[in-house]
Amino acid sequence: MTANPHHPNRKHPVNRFRTLGTTLAVALPLLVLTVAPASPAAAHSALQDQNPGDGESVATAPAAISLAFNEDLIDASTAVFVTDASGRDWAEGTPVVQGQQLEQPLPTEMPAGSYDVVWRVVSADGHPIDGAFAFTVTEAVDGPAETTPAEPAPSVTGEPSAEASEPSPAPESETSADEGGISSTVVLIVATLLLLLVVPALVLIIKTARARRE
Repeated sequence: MTANPHHPNRKHPVNRFRTLGTTLAVALPLLVLTVAPASPAAAHSALQDQNPGDGESVATAPAAISLAFNEDLIDASTAVFVTDASGRDWAEGTPVVQGQQLEQPLPTEMPAGSYDVVWRVVSADGHPIDGAFAFTVTEAVDGPAETTPAEPAPSVTGEPSAEASEPSPAPESETSADEGGISSTVVLIVATLLLLLVVPALVLIIKTARARRE
């Protein structure tokens, strides 16, 4: 018995191609959606640059930890920790967010050693991201030199010393000179008066004596 090419149970080749085309039309969009990369709108912020770099050795600690991202950040729930081997956090103050930049101030006196930096920021789409890196300071920065306190000035309200309380004697030379001048004047006046009295008396006595002789 020969097979009838138009038997209803056999599929026509055209029908097979139609079924395959329908399957591909449904599967291809699903495949594209599965393997296609996420659109830029769905991407989160990513760290682009940092200072100091991860594993970098610096002579002295920088004034601040600097982080740069590929898009603006939201200044919310931002945190940066800079810890040494003992676990002390050297971050000073609060982080400063400006657009795509983040800076965490550091103190000027940081000892030599290794430091671990752990940061957390919020991207523009509200998604929090975090990361960590480490750097090493090779030279310690000396703190401000200690100044020797100045000796206190003597108190003005204190008890006066014995030498200060005693009045200084008046100079004797001037007093003596004044007394000597007064004495000389008195003697001169007395001598003048004596001469005025004695001389006339002597003249009178002489005249009297001569008169008696004559």
